[in-house]
Amino acid sequence: MYEQVQSIIRKATRAEKLNILDMVAHERCQSNVAELGHNHYCYRHPTFKGDAGSWQTKFCPMPNNFFLLRKELGEHQIPLDVVPDVCIAHHKFSGYQVLSPIARKYFVPLIQFEHTIHYDWPKEKVDQWKQMRGDINIFITDYSRRAWGFDESNSMVIEHCIDTDKFCPKEVPVDLTPLVVANDYVNRTVPLGFDFFSAIKDVEFRVVGDTPGLSNAVDNIDELVNIYQTHPISISTARYSPIPMSILEAMSCGGLVIARPTCGIPDIIKHGVNGLLADTPEQMKNLIKQAQSDIGMRTELGNNARQTILNRFNKERYLNDWKNVFNNI
Repeated sequence: MYEQVQSIIRKATRAEKLNILDMVAHERCQSNVAELGHNHYCYRHPTFKGDAGSWQTKFCPMPNNFFLLRKELGEHQIPLDVVPDVCIAHHKFSGYQVLSPIARKYFVPLIQFEHTIHYDWPKEKVDQWKQMRGDINIFITDYSRRAWGFDESNSMVIEHCIDTDKFCPKEVPVDLTPLVVANDYVNRTVPLGFDFFSAIKDVEFRVVGDTPGLSNAVDNIDELVNIYQTHPISISTARYSPIPMSILEAMSCGGLVIARPTCGIPDIIKHGVNGLLADTPEQMKNLIKQAQSDIGMRTELGNNARQTILNRFNKERYLNDWKNVFNNI
């Protein structure tokens, strides 16, 4: 009852800045939203172990308007002088379960901002997850929206944005070894397609990402940008991903991306226009060889890729989309 009274008073007296109850999920995505100036309080479930729920600064610094709550306080970690105006859950598989009851407790809307898609899971489980709906439902691609059983009438799409000032082309000596950026590549072979990658024969790759026994993660974003800039050819073997961020980052750096035509990827990469698509490991190998030998194609498709990001995945559009959401809270 106390929380409901707080919420009523808050709605009558709140200023322009919202109090957003959040959870750490996608640091770079969340740091972009933070530029709108609202206060984000990151709930940390008591069952989280180790660094789970903590901000990983190697991805980007934690914004000054993000505050990590004390998970050791359990359900009492929300400060008494903080009354949420809205909750944002980033996944159906953890965020929704944690934040949905809190949103009901405070009588505030829940934004379900879904980054994932389902794959190869029991139908009864998928049907249950499809019922996990927020008061506002947002997806990162139209493909994932449709996969979760939503449409334009009951949801919206806010596509990712890229910091095009940081992820940008640069005149540097290049390495034509194709680049792969993926974390936990081997264990996540079903969504990321490590089996597809392993079937590409007679090609040497540069693999970046935290995958024990295969590759190491970068120390910071600047290192990652430098790798994209020096490797004008990137590949994506993703099987189940709405749109891998590595594709957008490579495109923003003017890279030629060769990807599988899965999920939302064909809506962004148009074969022979701003990238290349391959159905089989053999096709991908042949396209890699072609890209390595044809500087004109690399340059043209890489320039078109950069323009795609500037036109469609720029930060101004992204922030305007979120501003409109928050203005209607």
